[in-house]
Amino acid sequence: MSSPPFITDSGDDGHWQQQVVCPICRDKNQHVIPQAFDTDGDDNGKAWDGRGDLYRIPFWGECGHNWHLCLGFHKGETFIYAEKIDVTQAPAPLKAFLNQLWEEGES
Repeated sequence: MSSPPFITDSGDDGHWQQQVVCPICRDKNQHVIPQAFDTDGDDNGKAWDGRGDLYRIPFWGECGHNWHLCLGFHKGETFIYAEKIDVTQAPAPLKAFLNQLWEEGES
């Protein structure tokens, strides 16, 4: 079974065995953006194609890419995929966080 495009084998054992990478360019320097999850347990197709909730874990990469690691729930099954963050459509707190990162990087 092959790994998804956002996971790579690190070559180490135990907890260090696999590593999250940018799904766009495969850069290893990725950072989770802290976020609270607020879901009701019964999405019914509002956030994604499944009937259960969708959890989006935002990442920003030192490579310059911003993306979500997504966990979608549907009828007792869990699906995982990545999606690029469209900053123009991002929620205000995430947009502010990313803008702050970019401003700090330019100074």
